[in-house]
Amino acid sequence: IDFDSGKSTRARLTGGVSHGSYVMQAGGLSKWNITEGFVMGDASHDFGKAGELSFKSWWRRSQAGSPDLFTVGTGGTSIIDNVSAEANHNISIDVNEWFKNSTVFGFEYYALLTDDFAVGGNIHNFAGFLQNEMRFWEKLIFTAGFRLDYQKDFTGLNTSAHGSLVWLAHPMYTMRVSGSLAYNTPTFYNFFLDFPNIAVGPIMINAQGNPNLSSETIIYAEMGNIVRPIDLLTLHLDIFYYRMRDLIVPTLAQTSPTTFDATFINRGGAQAVGGEIGAEADVIEDLVLYANWAYEYFEAILGNPDITANLGNPLNKVNAGVRYAADFGLFVNLDFHWIQSHWRKAGAVLNFDNTPVRKLGNIFMLNARLGYQPVKDKLEIAVIANNILNDNTPYIPAVDPVLGVRAAERPGFRLLGTISYTFK
Repeated sequence: IDFDSGKSTRARLTGGVSHGSYVMQAGGLSKWNITEGFVMGDASHDFGKAGELSFKSWWRRSQAGSPDLFTVGTGGTSIIDNVSAEANHNISIDVNEWFKNSTVFGFEYYALLTDDFAVGGNIHNFAGFLQNEMRFWEKLIFTAGFRLDYQKDFTGLNTSAHGSLVWLAHPMYTMRVSGSLAYNTPTFYNFFLDFPNIAVGPIMINAQGNPNLSSETIIYAEMGNIVRPIDLLTLHLDIFYYRMRDLIVPTLAQTSPTTFDATFINRGGAQAVGGEIGAEADVIEDLVLYANWAYEYFEAILGNPDITANLGNPLNKVNAGVRYAADFGLFVNLDFHWIQSHWRKAGAVLNFDNTPVRKLGNIFMLNARLGYQPVKDKLEIAVIANNILNDNTPYIPAVDPVLGVRAAERPGFRLLGTISYTFK
């Protein structure tokens, strides 16, 4: 709904409601039946030169129950409510021909409420934020901002900040440098996990959350370069560095020959350095070729005892492909991916210090998609072939050695067809 006063101001209201049910599989351990309802709405008012004030809010209620593990909450389900509300004001000013300034500030509230779990298991988060962007001659763009989050009763006050500088030096070259200080708060699962007496064969696991966890802190910096030596060729080179501390990790303590206590703690840190180089070329009309190589070196720091610190982070990845999209509706995608052999913890459901590690082989993946749009942007018919090379190397170990359950399926070759129609 739009309201136009005719005096350089305008108000807008929107809203929506949805409801649905689905089944979620948590690894090989349990199946969850989930029903969700969602309500949202937002409003905004444009004051002209005084900027735009906007407000948005949403509420989601989830009812979850697992017949495989235990009975929780009332009637065998646990009810969780997520509530969010945000207000912000955006003001843009063109000071003169060569200098423009834009500022946005606002406040946010988020709550996670439940009828289950431990007393005090409700999370309330209050936040305020400010960001400013300055443009000089439309060639130099400087952006900086910060955010304060206060999580009542748990992680307390967290501060994050970011800044970036974009230099549009020439139509052939663009550079971007950025840095940020951020945080990762513990999840509801980390705080309030309450699964006593989980029987896994002859083993009994008592899993409890830790309400005294601190947030993980993250420092991140990157530099990106885009070069267009000719109109039909784009090259990019990106490098990055990040560092994390107070990692939230699971721990497992054996209290008897067949009983274990599991929880979460803050411990140690990790850092990584890497980059990516790639190219994209418009060979002929409607035909695009692309290729890129990514490198990431990951290591444990600050007393992190994980001796296989590069788990799940292969040093090298390569991607290449062809895209073709004709005006008469035919399109073809062919994509190749290579992931270098790397070590991975074998436990897909529960990963602890003593979880065995396994080395996965090199992964070679070739996927294709062929389609036709008899009615452009509405009706589409497509055939998809995944893993044409039939590479059976799993992304994670196929069987969890701790629980003895299947954790993942081997990829295998898959062929399927789709028909879709978009109503507009």
